[in-house]
Amino acid sequence: VLKETHPDIVIVTTMSLIKDVEDALTLCAKLGINAITTCEEAFFPANSNPQITNKLDEIAKTTNCTITGSGYQDIYWGQLISSIAGSTHKITKIKGSSSYNVEDYDEQVAALDRISDEERNEMINKGEYLPSYMWNVNGWLCAKLGLTVKSQTQKTVPQTYDKDIKSDTLGM
Repeated sequence: VLKETHPDIVIVTTMSLIKDVEDALTLCAKLGINAITTCEEAFFPANSNPQITNKLDEIAKTTNCTITGSGYQDIYWGQLISSIAGSTHKITKIKGSSSYNVEDYDEQVAALDRISDEERNEMINKGEYLPSYMWNVNGWLCAKLGLTVKSQTQKTVPQTYDKDIKSDTLGM
């Protein structure tokens, strides 16, 4: 369909990790079709999966198209924070917190809270790291502000409620 219609842009809104949308983005890049995705990791994937990032970048440059990520963190942790930071005289620390429902994904991400920096860097270089939704924002924000990430950790803190909460959306 993409070969026949050759759209100006493809919007990929299917998964959260760059490795899960890699095939769709690679196809777009090979066909020279611009693509944007709400895949959270695609917001700034260079600090969590440089292999896929570099591969997609190389293909997109060859076919003269753009592959980019956007979404929740783009507005609230990217543009909003960089706009506020841009209006300040001196920044000594930026601290934030984000809350979201990650269910089973949380077990995989939370396990990474307990590994060493060396293990984390090895996983990142192998393309095996599962970042939290906020991991990639730190790299993006530092790049935007002309700063360099010296170190970074993530801490997943589960929050529970003592009574069931009804969900009309889920019907339970």
